[in-house]
Amino acid sequence: MSEVEVQEIPYDRFRRTTAKRMAHSITTKPQLTLHRHAELTALEAALRQAKAAQPDVPVGFTAALLVSIARSLTGSRLNGTVDEQVISLHRDVHLGVAVDVDGALLVPVLRNANKISVAQLEAELKRLAHKARTTGLRPDDVAGATFTVSSLGPLGVELFTPIINPPQLAILGLGAVRDELTLVDGEPVAVRRLGLSLTFDHAATDGAEAARVLGRVCESIESPGALDRVAGTSPARARDVAATT
Repeated sequence: MSEVEVQEIPYDRFRRTTAKRMAHSITTKPQLTLHRHAELTALEAALRQAKAAQPDVPVGFTAALLVSIARSLTGSRLNGTVDEQVISLHRDVHLGVAVDVDGALLVPVLRNANKISVAQLEAELKRLAHKARTTGLRPDDVAGATFTVSSLGPLGVELFTPIINPPQLAILGLGAVRDELTLVDGEPVAVRRLGLSLTFDHAATDGAEAARVLGRVCESIESPGALDRVAGTSPARARDVAATT
């Protein structure tokens, strides 16, 4: 009989903490996931127009997508936190973005993501991602999120079931972008669609409200006005944000 090789991986403190938090979330929150697809035609067109108008302003697809999501969450019943006594709904959206760093899942927070431009969010996202992979994130970099976004799209997963990060009320999973054909006035038209998976705390809100929020997310992504604040961001201002944040 041939010898079976076994690789032992240390169950480190970070992994144990993550497992404990996720187990607590799934066993204490009645979680339900809703799935939809958002068409990207208008968002990608607006992004191309913004880059053509101001080629020196750094804006990318991910930043444009996150800004669209954050703005659609403003004032919603899913942007908040909960404890045993009270549900706290937040006016501003502090967006946690899950990042995979050497097999560890980190969630830096983009403050006031619903109020800043795409260029500003792009600069902050790059700063936090670089910090996570080099010097490491500080406690205040990962604290205070009111809503989390997690993506498995780059790995080819179209739809999935993300787990809520306590004490938040919901989490949005971003899936893979698919090229599809649809009928417009009876004629086949090529479109690009993004898979969205919204998991929400059913104790804090009901399915109809969560469906409405997911609908607003789709509408924001599908609206060409989602990048309205890119044009107002000068190249100098974008560089200032990147240098100071």
